[in-house]
Amino acid sequence: MSFLLQWFYLLALAIWVGSIVFFSFFTTPTLFTQLPREMASQIITVIFPRYYALGYACGAVLLLTSLIEAALMRQWPLIRLALVALMLGSTLYAGMVLRPEVHELKIQMKTVEEGTDLGIRLKGKFDRAHRLSVILNMVVLISGLFLLGIVAFRLRL
Repeated sequence: MSFLLQWFYLLALAIWVGSIVFFSFFTTPTLFTQLPREMASQIITVIFPRYYALGYACGAVLLLTSLIEAALMRQWPLIRLALVALMLGSTLYAGMVLRPEVHELKIQMKTVEEGTDLGIRLKGKFDRAHRLSVILNMVVLISGLFLLGIVAFRLRL
C-alpha cells in the first residue's frame, strides 16, 4: 500500500476508534453522572448526528482505501474488507435506522403516562432499540480494534 493510502487508512481508523472510545466511555458517562438525565439526553441527541456522520466518513475512507489497495496489489484483503463492511454497515444501520427510531420513541414516551399499557410498550420498544444501538456500537469498536491489530501485525513484518 502506498504511503498516502496507508496514512488515510490509519487516520480514518484511529479517528473512528478513538471517537467511539471517547464518546462511549468518557462523554456519555460524564454527561449522565454530572447533569440531570433529561439534559444529558438532550445533549447526546444533539451530538449523535455528528457522531454517526464521523463514522460514515471514516468508514467510507477505510472502504475506499482498501479497495484502491486491492486494485493496486491485485489481491483482496478479505478479512479487513469484511471488518470494514461490518463496521460501516453497523454504523449506517444504527445511525440511519435506530437513531431516528429511538428519538421518535423518546418523544412518544413523553406524551403518555408512565405505567400505562402504552407507556410500558413504548418503553420496551425504546429499551430494545437502544440496546441494539449499544451492541452495534460495541461491534464497531471491537471490529476496529481487530483492524488495528491486523495493521500493527502487518507493520511489524
